[in-house]
Amino acid sequence: MASKALTLFEQHGYDNVTMAMIAEAAGVTERTAYRNYRNKLDVLMADFEQRTLEFQGLLYRQPLDLGVVDAVAKTARDGYFGAEELLALDLRRARIMMQVTELGAAWAEYEHEIEVQLGEWIAHRMNRSPFDTGVRVLAGALVVARRVAIQNWSLDPSRPLVDYSDEALAYVKEWEVGVST
Repeated sequence: MASKALTLFEQHGYDNVTMAMIAEAAGVTERTAYRNYRNKLDVLMADFEQRTLEFQGLLYRQPLDLGVVDAVAKTARDGYFGAEELLALDLRRARIMMQVTELGAAWAEYEHEIEVQLGEWIAHRMNRSPFDTGVRVLAGALVVARRVAIQNWSLDPSRPLVDYSDEALAYVKEWEVGVST
């Protein structure tokens, strides 16, 4: 259903698409669509929660001898960058979300959840409190690096997302050394 919705959003604009249109494109009744999703934003964000949980699970399995940034980069490479279908879907989704102002709040809420989860993981990994300033700033920096990589990639998909991600994480890695001590 999400893929059908993305196609409609691309063709007609997010604001002009209704749940009835999404349901019809997906071959289900509007009632069924509403049974599974509260609104078209839920359709757009459908798999984010599951993928975030999967990413978090992969993070906790990273070797402790890897630094925080290296562990995040390895997790992304192992669990995400090789999945071409997911990458293509995310590129389409990112473009739509950057074009529609009202989606900014949903994106910010999603990023906040990622930041909280990263903070908990970093705190666990570094044996610190999740409320430690260094832990919170590092988690925030990782989320910003992710956002910048996705935005740059959506503007110029001629380079792979992994390149933009590596470039952004390199800046965070320089700073990470001070937090680790």
